[in-house]
Amino acid sequence: PVTLLYSSDPSLYDKLATLIDGEPISIDLEWAQPYSHSPHPIELFQFSSSKGTIIVATDRNLGFDQIGKFLHASSFFGKGMSSDKKKLRLCCGEDFDFIEDIETARLLPNDLPLNFEALCLQFLGHGTAQFKDHKVQRSDWSLRPLTILQILYGGHDSYAMLKVYHKIIEKYGKEIKPYVKK
Repeated sequence: PVTLLYSSDPSLYDKLATLIDGEPISIDLEWAQPYSHSPHPIELFQFSSSKGTIIVATDRNLGFDQIGKFLHASSFFGKGMSSDKKKLRLCCGEDFDFIEDIETARLLPNDLPLNFEALCLQFLGHGTAQFKDHKVQRSDWSLRPLTILQILYGGHDSYAMLKVYHKIIEKYGKEIKPYVKK
């Protein structure tokens, strides 16, 4: 299931905590575009686990404390997290260096593609998602309500990365290998 929540929801943490399943949770973020004049750098938080996908749309600069609390309640991973971690710091006021960046921890050490589509193709095969339009990726994520295509796009990215992560673990093991530049 895919659930859309708003960061202003007073029970946001409790709803996010329903994703905790003892395994790392996939995280992806959609940023505010320069033209959106958003007061915060992240417009959409996407989380996926075996229990489903939750998309959190930012609302009135509220709820970042609950998102931060959730990020401390489990382990998380994402792809290409260096810029995302900087934006998380701006929103939540702390560093989240403990979020695993699979790009440096698993993709580079195993000589796997860094491109999202190529990675999904290698581990999941050809997709059938017709909403995976790059115009949606570059859309104004600050507009409310989100469009159905934006919700599907956001949910797909975090869920697909969860499936890819499990395939990588299955093939290469859980141990993180240090990346040595060739």
